Amino acid sequence: MSAAPIGTFPGVGPVTRGWLEEAGIGTVADLQSMGSVEAYRRLKFMFPKRVSLNALYGLEAALRGCHWLDLPPP
Repeated sequence: MSAAPIGTFPGVGPVTRGWLEEAGIGTVADLQSMGSVEAYRRLKFMFPKRVSLNALYGLEAALRGCHWLDLPPP
């Protein structure tokens, strides 16, 4: 796992980075250890009107190292 700042993770833009940092997810290792669903749940709780389901897709794609359109179907 990487102690690199979350903003260095491919696919995590400045807005999402800010939300993640406010939610206490400051490193790539933080995101990897909790997973995309828990990270999304935290963001949705903190920013219910601003965070959409696209954030979940983006976080999962970042963890898998792919574009969100390349995620396998559920």
